[in-house]
Amino acid sequence: MSGPAVDFPSDAPELAADLATLRELPASAKEDLWALLAPNLGQDVGDGAQRAAARFAAEHGVELTRLIPLVRGCRRLFRSAAERDLGVEAVHEGVAKLTGDPEIARRLSSLYLQAAGAIRGEAIVRSLERFGPVLEDVGLRMDHVSTSRHQPNKMVPIAMLSLRYRDGDEDKRLTLQVPPTMLKQLQSLLGSVVR
Repeated sequence: MSGPAVDFPSDAPELAADLATLRELPASAKEDLWALLAPNLGQDVGDGAQRAAARFAAEHGVELTRLIPLVRGCRRLFRSAAERDLGVEAVHEGVAKLTGDPEIARRLSSLYLQAAGAIRGEAIVRSLERFGPVLEDVGLRMDHVSTSRHQPNKMVPIAMLSLRYRDGDEDKRLTLQVPPTMLKQLQSLLGSVVR
């Protein structure tokens, strides 16, 4: 990932002021900043993000209202940079120039890699959802079944594959029993696709 430096909009002074609130946080909060930012980076921010921010404020002895500008600024910075596919160096340079603080630039650019991955992943899923259901999680449990009524101790492994997927606004789950031959076929198929 590389590209031009961050080109900040006309309200850059507001963004600089939001990001500069990082200076006011205690050291423990600065070290744990990802726990505050991660739930607030998605396109839609819900109750989970508010609960995470309240928990973060309580754990680090910071008033919740003091976190709002920082979250707002980081969200704007990270989403804008990720959507433009900017590299870490460009983000570092842009934040350093904007805030005049190399420590803020270092800390935020180090978090940008994680943020960019999450933001781009969300964009990929949104794009896929236009064409149908999207797999979100896979669970696997191994079981054994008897192959013969006459030899109850003769068992074969069977996978219980649970697929959680999103279909529009609905979360759904499909659980399948997968026999050994199909497991081998899945392994071969995935091995040829994922390298």
